[in-house]
Amino acid sequence: MKLNIFKFYLIISSLWYTSCDFVKLRKVSTEEINNASVWSNQDQYPLFQECQDLIEEYDQKKCFEEILLNSIYSELLSLELKSKNE
Repeated sequence: MKLNIFKFYLIISSLWYTSCDFVKLRKVSTEEINNASVWSNQDQYPLFQECQDLIEEYDQKKCFEEILLNSIYSELLSLELKSKNE
């Protein structure tokens, strides 16, 4: 029985130790992030169907934000939240 537990911990330990080698993290500079996030003239904000008739980019963005916030807010209102003490 002790041998099986030892084997189990040995296998788990070796998997845990070697799994770190599979994930190679690379530090990304702030400049790379800024260059990748620059919008071109062809880019546009995500739109809901209600916002597609708006022409101005600013209005489309505001419409999207309002619909998204209202959706989140209404979903939160529909939840029945209880504290741990109840």
